[in-house]
Amino acid sequence: MTEPGIAPLLKKKELLTKVYEMTKAVKFTGGEDDADAYTNLMERRELLFNEIKILDDEISGIDQSTDAYGIMDDIKKTAEGIVALDRENEAAASKIIDGLKKSLKGINEGKHASIKYTDFIPTSDGMYFDQKN
Repeated sequence: MTEPGIAPLLKKKELLTKVYEMTKAVKFTGGEDDADAYTNLMERRELLFNEIKILDDEISGIDQSTDAYGIMDDIKKTAEGIVALDRENEAAASKIIDGLKKSLKGINEGKHASIKYTDFIPTSDGMYFDQKN
């Protein structure tokens, strides 16, 4: 039987495990769905972290027993796992962003080159004005 004050710790451990599993499930592949998946993950994580914050207020008054220390150690390990996964995801996301920047740079360079090689044709409100040279 667990001590009555340990219930918030167990709930926090459960919520952090959910965050860990959600974070682990999201992999950046460079596809079009990456941004949506990341946004969805962040929204769901925020809800869980709000619940955890409420639990932290309850946990602050718990006496530290042997059971509590074991659960807190599990919580710490899970939190460290979440941080490690976040770092991996950040590195993958940075690679994707760098690729997008290079792609946009190429598009912009092509746009500037196109403008240089086309003549400017004067128009006003959709009407073309011919000019004599």
